[in-house]
Amino acid sequence: MNNLVDGLEESKDNLLKIEPKVDTEVVDTTNSIMGNKQNRYNLFSTIVIWSMTGFINYLMVYYSKYFEGSFYVNFSTQGIAESFGLIWIGLLSNKFETVGLLRFVTLLMISIVVLQMVIT
Repeated sequence: MNNLVDGLEESKDNLLKIEPKVDTEVVDTTNSIMGNKQNRYNLFSTIVIWSMTGFINYLMVYYSKYFEGSFYVNFSTQGIAESFGLIWIGLLSNKFETVGLLRFVTLLMISIVVLQMVIT
């Protein structure tokens, strides 16, 4: 029993002697992001996509009060449509690479907008 207690005290003393490692090398994150061409493209693409989706969500909420019917039914319908959209994008992402998927979805959205403009 004494050996066990002595062993625990030794390990406790050893833990107290451990000094944390301090990383003295400073990484310039701005240079690492902007220096690599692919990282720069990814950053700007993310900024554009994030800004567009935020603005579109704002417009959907703002203009949903002008839709015909109940406000609650319209919001529920939009939620169900988004759920189907997530499932559809998940299935499409298995068939296409990321760049091909983005091109396909972008062209599909543009064609739907043009079709809506022609119909109305």
